Amino acid sequence: MKNTIIDSFIEVVGAHPEKDALIYKKGHHYETLTYAELYRQSQKLARTLKSKGVKSGDRILLVSENRPEWVVCDLASQLLGAILVPIHNVLSAAQIKTIADEIEPRVIFVSNADQLTKVLEIEVLGKYGSFLGYFDTDIAEDDPMLEYDKMFLFKKEVFDNNYEPKIDPVNPNPKKVITIIYTSGTTGQFKGVELTNENFITNISDVLSWVEVTHKDKFLSVLPLSHVFERTVGYYIPLLCGATIGYVLDPTKISEVAQAEKPTIIIAVPRLYEKIYLAVKEKAEKSAIKKVLFKIAFDIGKKMERGTLLYQIANLIVFKKIKKAFGGKVRFFVSGAASLQQEIGEFFDALSIPVLEGYGLTETSPIISTNSVKNRKYGTIGKVLPSVQYKIEKGELYVKGPSVFGGYYKQPQKTKEALTSGGWLKTGDLVSEDRDGYLKFDKRKKEIIVLSTGKNIGPAHLEEMMQMSPLINQAFVFGDEKKHVGALIMPEKEKVKGLDKKKLEEEIKKELDRFLNNQVASYEQVRKFIIIKKPFTVENGMLTPTLKLRRQKIEEVYAEEIEKIYQ
Repeated sequence: MKNTIIDSFIEVVGAHPEKDALIYKKGHHYETLTYAELYRQSQKLARTLKSKGVKSGDRILLVSENRPEWVVCDLASQLLGAILVPIHNVLSAAQIKTIADEIEPRVIFVSNADQLTKVLEIEVLGKYGSFLGYFDTDIAEDDPMLEYDKMFLFKKEVFDNNYEPKIDPVNPNPKKVITIIYTSGTTGQFKGVELTNENFITNISDVLSWVEVTHKDKFLSVLPLSHVFERTVGYYIPLLCGATIGYVLDPTKISEVAQAEKPTIIIAVPRLYEKIYLAVKEKAEKSAIKKVLFKIAFDIGKKMERGTLLYQIANLIVFKKIKKAFGGKVRFFVSGAASLQQEIGEFFDALSIPVLEGYGLTETSPIISTNSVKNRKYGTIGKVLPSVQYKIEKGELYVKGPSVFGGYYKQPQKTKEALTSGGWLKTGDLVSEDRDGYLKFDKRKKEIIVLSTGKNIGPAHLEEMMQMSPLINQAFVFGDEKKHVGALIMPEKEKVKGLDKKKLEEEIKKELDRFLNNQVASYEQVRKFIIIKKPFTVENGMLTPTLKLRRQKIEEVYAEEIEKIYQ
């Protein structure tokens, strides 16, 4: 592997030119893009951008869902030494404006009419003289509302057949910033994390030293590329190994796509794995025979060696059918963005499909620690990667090393708050380390609930336990400075159809007792709860793009209801 992303990619193109790099659905069928074609398209777009005056250090704003054009824009910007600033496509016009005003983009790319509407609404094109590139051809150039002479169609620029000399990467430098990734965390305040070639390459090399990925692998891309976890683990790692990446445009259809594409590696958030587990368990409990078979099979899966006759029988009767739902070839799953329940990890392990859980931050490119296929311990976030130095002070994890960012774009004060004078990044997360060197995530320092009794509670763990109930879709725990814990509960609508309010409350209470209250300390038990009708989503501002709860926002929206239960 070279010292930069773009040079490493070019090396892979030379080794696997005709290998499928990207697979995507167009209409009712799947299309592919080989490594050679991906490089050619990136070259063509780079020439177009260069003709429009884009130079090293210029910022390129990208507002798009996952699709091949996203990758082409990233590679083209790196060929020119420009800085890609990706934005999650569900962000509002006002949020996009906040970022655009800070970075002053030379070019803005939008994927479709919805994203174009947001950009036109905030009127940043004329303000910065930005060129506007768009992906979908249904954005008509002759639309009277689009009287902007700097618009250009992505497809027209990369699909022409005119030969032009290749562009060599501009000053490929390991220390060069190649992207600014905006994170708002759970507070809603944007910070632009500057990441360099060295940050990414170090992180990728560390992960690959522990987890084997080859050109024979096929990944499914489910999480947003605008988030660093998918960018590094679901895009750069497979790309620089010569593997294939398939895009899942609708996460609810991941099983359908997996059955068609037969991936070997799937990356997702814990909630997906929880839903799979609950669906399998619910199906098994529909008959006494299935329930017994399920229990016996998983007892065998947890205790027996994989080559034994009993395991082979359990695999044939039970496990094989479950694995077929994901194409039957998955080597391992990767879980990120939140904690995974130990029970879930052990369930998939019994199937011989390990779930590799890790931990990291946007500021660390992002992986700090991870489990591997050969060395894994469920209920932990793995061991710290080789290039990362770490220390634990008063329970909080501090890290430093070549994969740790240098600062926030144009925000020196926030950079100073995040990094110590010695260069240690304060993660803000409380962890513990066992005698084997595995870290266990405890709670986020800023999210600790302190009851009026003085008891400290980490809400995330309680929420995860509640969501193990098949009747509970989402949960939010509150109670800071109150005498007991309360919760907002969003039920699984399909499971509670036809229940009146009283019956629904009774059923939820039973589930809370079963999955939470009977398993935790008395002060952690949810004494009162509020059933809500609308889910927490990124669109309504109650989830971050990485699906973490925005606690302050949720408490503001439900302030009146929360106050009532304590009166």
